[in-house]
Amino acid sequence: MKKENYLVAGAAFVLFFFFFLLSARIFIFNETYYFQQLEANKVRLPNAEHLATEVIGFLEGKQQMGDAFTANEKSHMEDVRKLVVGGQMVLWVLLLVIVGLGIAIWRLCTFPKKCMAQSALFAGIGVYAFLIVGALALYGFDAAFTAFHTVFFPQGNWQFPAGSTLITLFPEGFFQTIAKDILLTFLMFGTLMVGGGVVWIRWLKARGV
Repeated sequence: MKKENYLVAGAAFVLFFFFFLLSARIFIFNETYYFQQLEANKVRLPNAEHLATEVIGFLEGKQQMGDAFTANEKSHMEDVRKLVVGGQMVLWVLLLVIVGLGIAIWRLCTFPKKCMAQSALFAGIGVYAFLIVGALALYGFDAAFTAFHTVFFPQGNWQFPAGSTLITLFPEGFFQTIAKDILLTFLMFGTLMVGGGVVWIRWLKARGV
């Protein structure tokens, strides 16, 4: 039984982080979303859509950033790209781990379907718990934004003049909205896991599992 508990807990932990990173990825490379945010934030920078596409292409490793961006902006975006690439790699590793854990659960658990359902349920509950923290971060967005950049970009090259291209292209409103949308997408995945887990467990229980 202890072995099964470890497998369920491990699978729930991996599912939690997988769907968090997936939620972020859905928006980070979404060109249409960026264009919508340019309009929503009333960005009037010349060639704004072209510059946004340039940034996305840079994050994807398809092109370099042009002369519209300063050396300091390019330096910061290099650090952002490293973080994004690292997140992408972790996402694929987690997917492989999920497959591996699924196989292990199927072979080692007495009732593998029940273990899988519990993993999904516990991961979804973890999402709900995390979203309490996320909601507090959105409420105090300035402090959360500063803390995030201080942790992930300790070199300190993430602050720019108010009129810089990067700040004009991606104002604070952009980051507030994308953070909210990532959390809402994460909530959707969490709800699917909780709902699916509960329904699956009840279905199994009705059949005596």
